[in-house]
Amino acid sequence: MCVPHCLATRLSHSEIFMRTALVGFLALAVTALFVGCASAQRGRGTSPQEAARHGWLSDYREAKDRARQTGKPIMLVFRCVP
Repeated sequence: MCVPHCLATRLSHSEIFMRTALVGFLALAVTALFVGCASAQRGRGTSPQEAARHGWLSDYREAKDRARQTGKPIMLVFRCVP
């Protein structure tokens, strides 16, 4: 006979509540992550002017020169901008 895990180990009510709360929190966090990614994919703030306002460069040579001057690494993002 197959017995569910929570019955086999005799979890207390507080342990069951904590596990349920953890699963709920994880589900909420994953949902927030997907909503954030979806809104970013819709093109919010992706214009070159908007990116430049936040310090992003779209010219590789300019970025290389600035990285050399500041001693900071370059983060390259390859994407198709219509």
